[in-house]
Amino acid sequence: MGSEICGPVSGLFYFPNMRRSEVPVICNPSTGQYARLPQLKRKRDSRSLLGYDPIGKRYKVSNIRNSIYGASNEEGHIMTLGTGKMSWRKLHCPENHYPIGEGVCIDGVLYYIAGQAKGVKLACFDVRNENFRFLKTDSIIRKLLVSSSSTKLIKYKGKLGVISWRYVYGGARCVLRLCLQILEDAQDQKWLKHLYTFPVNIVAKGDVSVVGVTATNEIILSMDYTSKAFFVFYFNPERSTLERVRVQGFEAFEKPIRVYTFVDYAEDFKFITESS
Repeated sequence: MGSEICGPVSGLFYFPNMRRSEVPVICNPSTGQYARLPQLKRKRDSRSLLGYDPIGKRYKVSNIRNSIYGASNEEGHIMTLGTGKMSWRKLHCPENHYPIGEGVCIDGVLYYIAGQAKGVKLACFDVRNENFRFLKTDSIIRKLLVSSSSTKLIKYKGKLGVISWRYVYGGARCVLRLCLQILEDAQDQKWLKHLYTFPVNIVAKGDVSVVGVTATNEIILSMDYTSKAFFVFYFNPERSTLERVRVQGFEAFEKPIRVYTFVDYAEDFKFITESS
């Protein structure tokens, strides 16, 4: 399996490249089905993202080439899934940029961190209309986005959220600090900031990451690697409560293994037929 995983997006996962064949694959865990998608001839320095249009009920995969250093904007491509013989077509990008991370799809808009020659922005891609816009970001948001390995875009109470996490050391004491920025007003682009801190011994030994938000607005953190014992953590910002839950089944692993955790996966028995 390739290192990149997009999803779940309305029940489906997208693997931009499988390790052996390097072909893109769409997968539905509910049915166990998967399908290979047409492969772009030029994939170097590009990144693919999966989005869903809830009005047209269409999945679309976009592929953006790294154009931050002067490559043509015409290097973007897009493919609509489930339309018979699927094929890539050109996608116009108004600004040179490169997607960082998988992003999050909210009500038909795919939000993702966009790297540019002079820094980073938040990109918004309208899946239905296939157009881009970029959000204004203040210095605090830009600072969070730069640390993309410990920053995640989430859907929180139906709104876009940017959450980052880091360990803060003070003498012999170490804490895990979460910073959550919520886009309260999309039109005026007003953000609301929240800070949360936890003693590390309450969370876990080893690195943890934010993996998503439940339907009841609990922020989920998960261990990145584990052997024998594996925990996920449910944090409720409104009540400031943190619950640790042990997941059974990892006891047989003697050596540390990488674990991928997905939140609030909704079973969906539809599937995208394989391209002929």
